[in-house]
Amino acid sequence: MSEYLSALTGAISSFAIGAAVYFGQLRYARWGAAMNIIAEFNSLAWLTLRNQLQEDLTRHHDPAVLGKPASEEFPSDARDRIWALLAFYARLSVMFDGKFVARKPVFLTFGEVFAWWYEFSLKYLPGLEETSEMKHARALNTLFEIEARRLHKGGVYAGWRQRGKDARASLGLAIRDGD
Repeated sequence: MSEYLSALTGAISSFAIGAAVYFGQLRYARWGAAMNIIAEFNSLAWLTLRNQLQEDLTRHHDPAVLGKPASEEFPSDARDRIWALLAFYARLSVMFDGKFVARKPVFLTFGEVFAWWYEFSLKYLPGLEETSEMKHARALNTLFEIEARRLHKGGVYAGWRQRGKDARASLGLAIRDGD
């Protein structure tokens, strides 16, 4: 009988140790992925791209008023920056939704910047509404709203979104609620 009990204890111990190692490695991988994507987004190349894109969007006519597709409204280099930003947020959305990154540092790092971009320009780009990239941007907004509530920071995220709306309004650009 003691042989069976010893074998059972050994099996349970092996399982517990294996599970602890697995979940430890998973947590480490998620934090590593979060740190990598944060480092990428805060790189000089991405900071330059976002600054140039902000200048593009404020310098050109408001696409929401003109009703022209973004592909006709902006020069090709500005369109490339728009697509790069949308593709980055699409990748972030997939990683966040699939729990491939640690959610808290991603939300705390990207939430404010994303909320500003989403309210300032992303949801106003005509001709892009039905692209998979915009669907991911809307999904990321929803995921961030959920994460904000989970972290008891719902009011903070709403404030971040309001700053994007205020920046848009300060330029005399149309505001659309409900997204």
